[in-house]
Amino acid sequence: MNKKMICLIFCTILLICSTFTIASSEKLNLNFISNPIGVEIKGNTLIVENINKRVFEVDTLGTLLWQKTGLSSPYDAERLDNGNTLIAQYSSNKIIELDSSGNIVWEHTGVSGPQDVERLDNGNTLITETLGSRVIEIDNFGNIIWQKTGLFWPTDAERIDNGNTLITEGLGNRLIEVDNNGDIIWDFTNLSNPVDVELLSDGTLLITEANRGQVIIIDSWGGTVRKITGLDSPWDAEWLSNGDILIAEFANERIFQIQPDDEIVWEITNLQGPVDVERLPNLPPSPPEIIGPSVGKMFVPLYFNFTSTDINADRVTYLVNWGDGTTNNWSPWQNSGEYYCENHTWYIPVNYTILAKAKDNYGSESEWSTFQILIPRNRKIVTWYERFIDRFPILSELINIFLKL
Repeated sequence: MNKKMICLIFCTILLICSTFTIASSEKLNLNFISNPIGVEIKGNTLIVENINKRVFEVDTLGTLLWQKTGLSSPYDAERLDNGNTLIAQYSSNKIIELDSSGNIVWEHTGVSGPQDVERLDNGNTLITETLGSRVIEIDNFGNIIWQKTGLFWPTDAERIDNGNTLITEGLGNRLIEVDNNGDIIWDFTNLSNPVDVELLSDGTLLITEANRGQVIIIDSWGGTVRKITGLDSPWDAEWLSNGDILIAEFANERIFQIQPDDEIVWEITNLQGPVDVERLPNLPPSPPEIIGPSVGKMFVPLYFNFTSTDINADRVTYLVNWGDGTTNNWSPWQNSGEYYCENHTWYIPVNYTILAKAKDNYGSESEWSTFQILIPRNRKIVTWYERFIDRFPILSELINIFLKL
């Protein structure tokens, strides 16, 4: 029985005995409008479809990787550091946190028309209640820690590094900054239904104006740095690390990525009410699980399976160090969570530590994982060889090198 057949049988048994989350092969209408030299789209994208009542994740090729359907007028979603997803449901007056399987692991009810939600660094949750005319901060038990009331149709709130909170008032047509006491210390007026704000690293502000159909960047003095105009009810804009901007255009039913020179380089169309978009960070895959025998024989090929899960559902490749000075090249690409089968033969009786790590298709590498295997002495077969190695141990490495040639 050849190597490929043994690997196939072993992997089939493991698949039958195991449960996996299989990524959907559904494709969305993804258009590469242009792809100039040097432009690379990195990371998956989390999108909220308000009319279609779902939150979903796609890769750069438009493959549907994860979704939660049947939501009640979702307006905002945030992928948390633990891999869960936080969602604001406007019609059901509820905030929910879902795990990767779509199960609710935390929820908060009793809010009124939540349109934005943010998990803070202290573990609390910041909620914008549009119908409740307030922004609140709650702990994990739902206790209100802080709030700003009396707002005029608040649509978004962002906690910034100085501890203050930026709030957009959709019908108030302004952006305000309030301190911990709720006092307004700065405002920017003459907006037209601002629905989203983001503070950039250089202190400028990215503001989405739905009624004017534009996304603007202003400095701290209120001066306009840049405008993206001619949009149809834009609802969200996110600044990307390469200087591009990701925009959700509600009425035009699309998500697109636009460069500083206003060239669109990536786009998803035919959406139903996109109101929020987030480019997810490219997190490394998990250290591979290694499955195989813990005891083997010299001169006999031993088979091992390696599997790693990538939180972004990226493809992965494996690097294996067999502990005897031999390291394989990176393996062929595998889907996240699938088993990769490989074999190895040892020639010296000793305890070996197998090392393995995974790398995703964006270059992020996992930590090393380890696996111990014992290759014991087999006196009936190779007593003469073992005595030779015992007498001349320095030659063992030379023999290994020779056998690999």
